[in-house]
Amino acid sequence: MSDDSCGSCWAFASTAAIESQYAIHTRKLLNLSEQQLVDCEWVSQGCNYGFVNTAYDYVRDNGQFTYDSYPYQDEKTKCHKTNSNRVFIDGHRFVTANETAIAAYIAKYGPAAFAIICPEALMHYKGGVLEVNDCLEQSTGLHAMVLIGYTQDYWIIKNQWGTTWGENGFVRFKRGINMCDMALQVDAPYIN
Repeated sequence: MSDDSCGSCWAFASTAAIESQYAIHTRKLLNLSEQQLVDCEWVSQGCNYGFVNTAYDYVRDNGQFTYDSYPYQDEKTKCHKTNSNRVFIDGHRFVTANETAIAAYIAKYGPAAFAIICPEALMHYKGGVLEVNDCLEQSTGLHAMVLIGYTQDYWIIKNQWGTTWGENGFVRFKRGINMCDMALQVDAPYIN
């Protein structure tokens, strides 16, 4: 899946983080509906932009359907309910805005969504550790992804641009430089 013509990275990032929390707590993999967030989460603007934190609030209050029951359309459509089961989260928390605290959080609790100032270099990323010194200079706007792990030298990040992009859909960011202000908006869902 990807957000080709619909600016729904916020829905993909929050959904991937929720799927990860669900898997950690139940030991079951589940594919949840990004489209439901695009259509129904009313604070965000569907394909124009959105917010990870309000997506989490929506899922906490309303639940999130499976992908099969509410598939992705790559455009905003009318919000509808299905008869399928829903996944709920208990809430979300912003992680302290420094890379050491973020690494400790990821190690203890699992993946978290985050937003960056998206550099042009990310669009053309093919592999290796990405290091961009001035993301504002080559910014294409804001972009949300999921921080899933790290090594001493780099972050391991899941993007939603498909498996033909980057390293099978993933990118590595250099650690220790707060690249593209990545540490400023790290937000993680939780299930008790």
